[in-house]
Amino acid sequence: MAGLAFEARLAASTGAIVCHGRGLSLRDSLAQAVAGGCAGIVSFGIAGGLDPRLPVGTPVIASAVVGGEDALPTDGRWSSHLLRTFPEAQYGRILGSDEPVAGVGAKGSAFRRTGAVVVDMESHLAATAARRLGVPLAVVRVVADPAGRMVPEWALDAMRPDGSADALAVLRAAARRPAELRHLLALTRDVWIARSVLARACRRLDANFGLLDAEAPVEASATANAPIGATEVVAVAAMLDASL
Repeated sequence: MAGLAFEARLAASTGAIVCHGRGLSLRDSLAQAVAGGCAGIVSFGIAGGLDPRLPVGTPVIASAVVGGEDALPTDGRWSSHLLRTFPEAQYGRILGSDEPVAGVGAKGSAFRRTGAVVVDMESHLAATAARRLGVPLAVVRVVADPAGRMVPEWALDAMRPDGSADALAVLRAAARRPAELRHLLALTRDVWIARSVLARACRRLDANFGLLDAEAPVEASATANAPIGATEVVAVAAMLDASL
């Protein structure tokens, strides 16, 4: 399941079934992808940092997805296997939000309120679908914009429903707000770093994203951040298109 076009392409390189898009487009794509059944759902892509200790390019495996009033746990065995596959990854809560969490102040508030280490706009949809279908859930994300990085709202507004970016709209908006251009340039660099980490991650994964290799569940107390078709996996990927 991917919010962005480049994430969908990376996830598809593993052989997984991928749905992607934004908003209603993503919801419809996910519904169609799971209509025939699936073995599990994985939310895959880049994310916004909430924990100020996590730099750009940090992989995160979710212990649970926070959305609304609920915190839905991920599958322990699957997450444990992913942590063994990516020993450099952090393990913690991920916030799923219908609205962008783009400002530094908003990120700090979300971190204090939820304890989530990163935020995206897809994982809560994946978690809800997995609970409804009774299938395992996993989340693999990489920090793109860290907690101290502001994401210009006009850059988010330039995203199309299919998860691609309207480059001309971005350039026009940047021309009207030259003082914010530095934020866009920094974000572009950060997304490229995160994309490179995702690409390397895909080379370690197969079409099942490790689900069929999963064994013993992970011990959350040992790895969590302290303060804070029926045989196929559907990959839900997502954030800012690399063309920004």
